[in-house]
Amino acid sequence: MAHEPPVDDELGERSQGTTPGMSSDATQPAESRVSVWQRLWSKLRSRFTHQIALVAVAIGTIATVGHFIGGMIGWWHAYEITFGGHTSEPASAATKSPASRADAQSLVLLPLVDESEQSDGGWFVDMLTNDLTAELSRMPSTLVISPYTARSYKGKVADPRGVAKDLGVRYVIHGRARREGERVRLDLQMVDGESGLQTWSQRIELDRKRLASGLGEVALQLARSLNVQTYRSSGKKAATLKPHEIQADDLAMQGWAAWFRGITPENVREAARLFDQAVERDPRSTRALGGVAFIYRLGPQFGCLPDRDASMRKAELATERLRGIDESDFFTLLARESIAAGHGDWEALLAVVETMLERFPSHAPSLGYRSMALTSLGRFDECLDPAKRALRIGPRDTLVAGWNVMIADCHFMRAEYRQAAEFARIALQENPRLPLPAPTLAAALHRDGKVEEAQKVVDEHRARSPEFRVAHLEQRLMLGTEPRFVEGRQRMVDSLRQLGMP
Repeated sequence: MAHEPPVDDELGERSQGTTPGMSSDATQPAESRVSVWQRLWSKLRSRFTHQIALVAVAIGTIATVGHFIGGMIGWWHAYEITFGGHTSEPASAATKSPASRADAQSLVLLPLVDESEQSDGGWFVDMLTNDLTAELSRMPSTLVISPYTARSYKGKVADPRGVAKDLGVRYVIHGRARREGERVRLDLQMVDGESGLQTWSQRIELDRKRLASGLGEVALQLARSLNVQTYRSSGKKAATLKPHEIQADDLAMQGWAAWFRGITPENVREAARLFDQAVERDPRSTRALGGVAFIYRLGPQFGCLPDRDASMRKAELATERLRGIDESDFFTLLARESIAAGHGDWEALLAVVETMLERFPSHAPSLGYRSMALTSLGRFDECLDPAKRALRIGPRDTLVAGWNVMIADCHFMRAEYRQAAEFARIALQENPRLPLPAPTLAAALHRDGKVEEAQKVVDEHRARSPEFRVAHLEQRLMLGTEPRFVEGRQRMVDSLRQLGMP
């Protein structure tokens, strides 16, 4: 059997004993010539195989490199989507994905419409639009479209849903401005770009001398409203998820959405249940732990959760866990505020409030806590402003009734009974089911000499909340030990007892 010739041609010829330059066919017998043809075929086949192998290796190399490059491009694209920096300018219309920002705190302020009687070429309203946009851009974790992009809609009647889709934002703010002498009036509305529903509106009058600070406060109002609307919207979406799709944060968002529906026993208990479930699913969810600390501290104060001591222990445990996870997290700071207020540690509360407002200036509840601390410390000259500012930032907030009560209490401590009655009445109208506005109103009316009206308020309150006792009010106010505060508390208690409140 003939051996397979080697691949190297020159080496193959020499192995058969041929002389260079002489034909092998002329020197070999017939049977050997067959072997020559076989060797020739083998050579050709070997060459062809070698070439095919080279081509295959080349193609494989190209494919591998292409796959690697393609993978790197894909990885980089994923990196940009996940970690890429956000700017105030949206992506181009061809590349952005509005749906991807559906739950983000993103907005655009459209150019304000000038309704001033005297035209000035529009420079003043343009300035207002730019300044207000700049203030909005300071809000944490919020994407705000630049005024240069928004200017393309100037003078146009645009559907907010279309604007939101074009710019890839969730909320569209539009409005009108009117300048009359030294006063400026703004009429602003915020529209949900997905549903087309108006979620916030406000008429604001500003003094031109205080325009800069006034615009800052408008921005804070928008920030607070945007935050509340985000929770409400996310809570509704989470409620539609299937059981296997629900994460801890989904349950926590539902809990906050329940709280933002209003302070009622039903809403508070639902929020507590959802926060508990969220913590069971993920013991390290800061949003859920923050909800537990917040709701279990405030629930008993509003008469919505029965066992104050057990609730307080639960809130304290949640706060300890939060501090172990992230000392500077928003929900950790919120929990620390709640616990400090629950223990009546007013100096500690003021310190945490300062940190919170430095980082999150639109957080109106922290201003409410500041007012509470200052009142309890007997600093009656300072306690009104924070609560009133909380009202201006969150005029439709869940805690509006509570802030009005704080203002009423501060006025009462200052022996300004008419003003105390005014704000306590507003609080009662905001939420008749809360246990605290009516006693404050009755005591203020009694001290102001309106005894019959005060008695009517007490009788209605006893019919509505037969379990309420003066001791409940004393318990709420007992944590203040400053002499001026103690004296004011005793005036309130004495008036209620004279009106027959048990």
